[in-house]
Amino acid sequence: MSEQTAIDIPGDSRAEKIAAVFEEETLASLGVGLDSHGKMPDVVVCLREKNWLVLTEATSTHGPVDHKRYRELNELFRGSTAGLVFISALPSRFLGPYG
Repeated sequence: MSEQTAIDIPGDSRAEKIAAVFEEETLASLGVGLDSHGKMPDVVVCLREKNWLVLTEATSTHGPVDHKRYRELNELFRGSTAGLVFISALPSRFLGPYG
């Protein structure tokens, strides 16, 4: 069963509440607990067939996954039995290194 709650996204210029769905049982089965202090990535996707957790940061909210954020996410997901994949999501492909 998922828990649904409204959360503030730090740095979100819309300054509105955003509905978040946490599949607590799924995360717990992978050894991950929820962080109540807003350190969770913007999106977490579980790819069961590969045993991966895809951790996505929107560059418009927290910036890209840099060395500091990489360490924070590794610490937050240290108990995970799934492999971790880190993604920085840009608002446009033209804002990336090749655009």
